[in-house]
Amino acid sequence: PPPQVLVLGAGFDDLFLQLKRRQQLDSVVWCEVDLPSVVGRKVSALARHPEAAAVATAQDLGKHGSTPKLLTFRLQELAQIYHERPDLALLDLTSETPEVHTGDYHVIAADLRDVAGLTARLFGAAAGGEGARAATVGEGALLREGAPTLIVAECVLQYLPHEDVARLLAHLREALPCSAVLSYDQIRPWDTFGRVMTSSLASRHSPLRGITECGDLEAQRRRFREAGWPSVLSTHMHQVYREHLDQEVVKAAEKVEAFDEYEEWYIKCVHYSMTWAAGSEEALGELTAMLRERERGRRRQRERAKARNDSRGGARGGGQ
Repeated sequence: PPPQVLVLGAGFDDLFLQLKRRQQLDSVVWCEVDLPSVVGRKVSALARHPEAAAVATAQDLGKHGSTPKLLTFRLQELAQIYHERPDLALLDLTSETPEVHTGDYHVIAADLRDVAGLTARLFGAAAGGEGARAATVGEGALLREGAPTLIVAECVLQYLPHEDVARLLAHLREALPCSAVLSYDQIRPWDTFGRVMTSSLASRHSPLRGITECGDLEAQRRRFREAGWPSVLSTHMHQVYREHLDQEVVKAAEKVEAFDEYEEWYIKCVHYSMTWAAGSEEALGELTAMLRERERGRRRQRERAKARNDSRGGARGGGQ
């Protein structure tokens, strides 16, 4: 089955559309989940900018075209995303909250605290039933429970009560056995920066309800392990910057402009964590190897591009 990406609390993230435009996302099913009020605003934004919603093929129209109140946009800039096919963006207005449903892109409204409701939306009739671990799709399902899946939670989990996160992670581990989680979270609420961060968010009616119980890297690891994820890596963002990014890119960025507020930036970085969790050491190793191979591929592309530019520069110099 094709790989899947499940984005929890996606908000107005447009990464799917960016990757499509860059032709870096083939044969992947992408599903985003957020609260109804957020999804409604996102779908409205897509409706106002239909060129950004070119995410369905003409084949999808045959599947969804008879649905009542289906809003269809024919687009002008189709080749940027799908080659050689007349594409359509389909926004499903049949539910109380408008949603997006195409062959490979879904934006759905659900409350992450309601695990049963989320399960019904994601997996349909197959959820929890016989053969739920198979790579099959139940009636109304958006994801395949046996397909390899990346679950992304970007500054989401700390806004939920700790017990709700534990229940959600345990359920996803069981429902998606061939999966890994990437979670980006706020941590360290106890020092001066952390107290300002938490109080500022609370004053905006966005309290970090789970940060007290899960406020450091060890607590992040423990949260996933207790939910059934045996293989977990967690670090703060400054370590990611210094050890896990292409240091050639880092050095080039640092040369663009002198950065005289490094200490403040460092403090901010260590108050955010990045956690990888997978169902097994083997799965996490395979995921890490895949990411490293992709980075090596990007580095080779940059080297080839640099060589071409140098060659062109030399040719122009020789011509003079």
